[in-house]
Amino acid sequence: MKKVIFDDFANIYDEDMAKQKHLDGDINLYLQYAKHIKSPILDIGCGTGRVAVPLIRAGYQVDGIDISKKMILKFKNKLTKNELSKNFIYIDNALNWKNVKKYNMIIMPDDVLLHFLSPEQQLKILERCYLFLKEKGILIIDVFRQHYENLFRYESTTFTNSSGRIRKIYSDYETQINKIEYTYLDGKVRNNFVRWISESELRLMIKISGLKIIDIFGNYDKSEMKYSSPKMIFICQRD
Repeated sequence: MKKVIFDDFANIYDEDMAKQKHLDGDINLYLQYAKHIKSPILDIGCGTGRVAVPLIRAGYQVDGIDISKKMILKFKNKLTKNELSKNFIYIDNALNWKNVKKYNMIIMPDDVLLHFLSPEQQLKILERCYLFLKEKGILIIDVFRQHYENLFRYESTTFTNSSGRIRKIYSDYETQINKIEYTYLDGKVRNNFVRWISESELRLMIKISGLKIIDIFGNYDKSEMKYSSPKMIFICQRD
């Protein structure tokens, strides 16, 4: 993970994410689980607090960690503005974070797991989540479901969404890393990288980490996960 990548998105992130229809319902899902699990909650890859702030407003104690200083600054400004500053926000790489606190719930929203760009890193962060969780605590993983037939058309296809954002994807089939080139209305090109993961690979990593899968959904409405589903949402628990 490179700081410069995420810092480059800080000024446009909130406005852009508010227009992304594929995220409709994700905050409600986290609120539903928080209602039963209670505080404290850890948001890994918290960014500007898109998910954490609604949880905090609902009365939960939420800590956040992100590698981007500029994203964290946006998050802290929101907390100060809304007098919600009794939460701990860390600028660090979660792979190396020296944390001793235990959490009832950890969330990795909207492809955060995929920003760890090797299978070794992805497994390590799951193992770290296991260590950060209290007994019976839960981890919610939200990643997009890769449809393999799409891989072969990405490099010749440009996607434009309703916000005017243009997206072009370059796939490395061997490493499973997608380079995503975004062009926004300001004309600036911003690059991002994700390592997509298959269902079977993710299941194996979760098992190796020591976590137990207790539920799987294909979208935020808790629909059954199928090959055609847009999402893989894994609800995991530490025994």
